[in-house]
Amino acid sequence: MVAISPCIDITYSDPAEKALLHRRLNQILSIGVTDIALLFDDIPSELNAVDAQAFASFADAQIHIVNACHAYGLSKDRRTRIYFCPTEYCAAFAKHDVTGSLYLNTIGEGLAPEIEIFWTGPDIVSEAITTPSVIEIGRVLRRKPFIWDNFHANDYDLRRVHVGPLAGRDPA
Repeated sequence: MVAISPCIDITYSDPAEKALLHRRLNQILSIGVTDIALLFDDIPSELNAVDAQAFASFADAQIHIVNACHAYGLSKDRRTRIYFCPTEYCAAFAKHDVTGSLYLNTIGEGLAPEIEIFWTGPDIVSEAITTPSVIEIGRVLRRKPFIWDNFHANDYDLRRVHVGPLAGRDPA
């Protein structure tokens, strides 16, 4: 899998930005990689003035780009799989109201159903991820979430090395 983080300075409504992403997808697909992650994590959730005129919401702008990359990737190689990391990738970023998050509900409704959506659980680095919480986010996203076990994040806690057994994950 190759990951792309196109979102710090992107103008979602600019066709030139989409063309740049398509060129990058071509590069990745040309070397045989068909699993591609588009990462929109850890960014400000404000649209610039141009995009605010073009899209109803921040989620709609992301849906526009991710669905376009998905369609483009499939047009080049039918094996292409797109994975998406939303800006609200844990319950904490949804203010612990996953079902009430307009952002997450919009993403779930608008993103092509074949696109996998990353989820880290209740927190950025979750001590536990329970079956009821996975069922809840699955309903909101209208698909099973792709669990991103972010426990190894080396930019989150530089004093810890995560080498022990993985616990707090409900096998169901």
